[in-house]
Amino acid sequence: MLMVDVLSVKEFPRDHFLQVLSQEFDILCTHPMFGPESGRNGWSGLPFMFDKVRISKDDHRSKICDDFLHIFKLEGCRMVEMSCEEHDQLAAQTQFITHTMGRILSELDIKPTPVDTKGFQSLLALLYFNLLCGVTSLFWFALAER
Repeated sequence: MLMVDVLSVKEFPRDHFLQVLSQEFDILCTHPMFGPESGRNGWSGLPFMFDKVRISKDDHRSKICDDFLHIFKLEGCRMVEMSCEEHDQLAAQTQFITHTMGRILSELDIKPTPVDTKGFQSLLALLYFNLLCGVTSLFWFALAER
């Protein structure tokens, strides 16, 4: 049986699965590196991270994992295989700055104006992305994990 994790942090669920799941369970940690906003027009070219933590050498079980991953490849995702540790280190850097800036901008209560520059519009987009995704609890969880 294949157990697939899709949380934003990888090491915690990987360690938990390894601790509680018997060898009959294959473990695949994944993170589609996009959400409803960035993936609304399709997934082509968007990164899909995965780590085959514990996948049986048995042909049937291995094929189940490969078939699952193939779904995302068919949708055009850019498949990125990396360890859970590497994912969490890289994601902590990029998501920390994105969500920190989004939180700062939300506290400033900035609004669009008739004379917005492209740079200011990018900041507004970041703010709206954070508000749309409701990432506050994810932000604090990821920060605590690092």
